Amino acid sequence: MNYLVKTFCLVCNHDKIRKVLKEIEEDIFKPKDAHNMTIISETMNSWKKIFYFYIGICVVTILLWGIFPIIDYNETSLPFNYWYPFDVTKSPVHEFVFTYELLGLLMVAVSHVSMDALMTGILAFIAAEVDTLNAMLYSISGANAIGSYHDMSNQANEEQLHSILLHKKLKKLVEKMNEILAVPLFIQSVLGAIILCLAMYKLTKVTPMGGEALTYINYYIAMLIQLSVYFWYGNDILWKSDDLSKSAYQCQWVDKKRSFKRNLLYFMLATHDPLKIYGRHFVVLSMDQLWQSSSFP
Repeated sequence: MNYLVKTFCLVCNHDKIRKVLKEIEEDIFKPKDAHNMTIISETMNSWKKIFYFYIGICVVTILLWGIFPIIDYNETSLPFNYWYPFDVTKSPVHEFVFTYELLGLLMVAVSHVSMDALMTGILAFIAAEVDTLNAMLYSISGANAIGSYHDMSNQANEEQLHSILLHKKLKKLVEKMNEILAVPLFIQSVLGAIILCLAMYKLTKVTPMGGEALTYINYYIAMLIQLSVYFWYGNDILWKSDDLSKSAYQCQWVDKKRSFKRNLLYFMLATHDPLKIYGRHFVVLSMDQLWQSSSFP
């Protein structure tokens, strides 16, 4: 059900997703120096590693679903006991159905991971941009300008204006992502918590060292990654954006013009509330919310 809801919502929001992908290619999001490039590269590389591991766990789980029914039961067992209007125990029908179930499950898993990778990739990029914004705010000084005090003040004003525009763009991106992910994240959070509970319950009913137990352990890990990766990057956006007003205050504003100080005050008021990713306005993507969703009484 989670897969169907997510697919339906992403198809319906296809145009919005294309607009978001087009917006993140704008010049304002491009790194301005080597430090910003390092921040973005490290964040996106960690995102890639997470999803390489995620797809690996999914593939291993599917292979275990195909191997262990034969080992634990008999040669005519299938990964799933679906009802078919024909006899599936005879060759070559059994081999055809067996391959059909495994390939079908693999296609669903790969497409599901791809959708998660796309959405969390955008969230990871937003988190990285918020991180670079913190760094830019902290370093605003106008010291790179060559010339008089007036030139340094103008340079500082330009840096401040760029930071304000970047924050507005990031805020709009977060609003659009909330529109896209509202229903899928809410459904995934609810169903994910239920599935994790059922998987843990199922583990208590199988042989601890058997193939079925190993399959459910891998499935549990895959579901936990799928559920937690959204919360991880949502939490990243939340906490990093919560530091924006502090980073702005720590810039070298004391000797700046009155207009700079006024804009700084307005910016600090505008960033008082952190950026948040919601699941239908009920679930805030944060690690605290994840612990509550995945904890077992």
